[in-house]
Amino acid sequence: MNDQQGNYIYTDPQIVGFNSVEEQNAIYNEVLSFIDIQGKSILDIGCGRGDIINTLHQYLQGEIQFSYTGIEMNPLMCDIANELYVSQDNINFINSEFDSIDDSFLGSSDIVLHILTTRIPYQNIDIYDKFRSDVELSKKLTNSDGIIIFLIQNDTYNHDDGTTKYEISKIVDILKHEKFAIDNAALVGFSKIIIFN
Repeated sequence: MNDQQGNYIYTDPQIVGFNSVEEQNAIYNEVLSFIDIQGKSILDIGCGRGDIINTLHQYLQGEIQFSYTGIEMNPLMCDIANELYVSQDNINFINSEFDSIDDSFLGSSDIVLHILTTRIPYQNIDIYDKFRSDVELSKKLTNSDGIIIFLIQNDTYNHDDGTTKYEISKIVDILKHEKFAIDNAALVGFSKIIIFN
């Protein structure tokens, strides 16, 4: 791998599912403007390289007053995240499928984030059953005062290879059934979907 390719893997937003740096920053700022992260334990599902951590530090003016665990199924992204944040004791990354997460996380998180995880391509599974399962597991991971945030695209999202195809209305129906409160995001084209336990 040459230097240019290596830098691309470390910095390009499309590698971690965003269309642009501007979209990525806007999404992170939207999510973080909605929640109080001071002193909280954060579990970020599908965290990629852990790019949201820079935004977390900006919100807290660099003071480390939160604990963060990123769950990432791609081993390369997880390795990069661990390399980027190795010196920060409050930050941890785990290479795992979400549904294989260790039982020690049950009931331990103040905040569980799913930022555009519906953009992750899956093949040969019922994506709505997978989503229902993810919702149930997220509820088990939060503590009694915890909050779960799903930020999802407001339209059908199709991968170029035709893998994941979901309809926002079906996702919203699942979340309404699970007693989620729907709150439209300020970002055009996105809905912020939340639950307070």
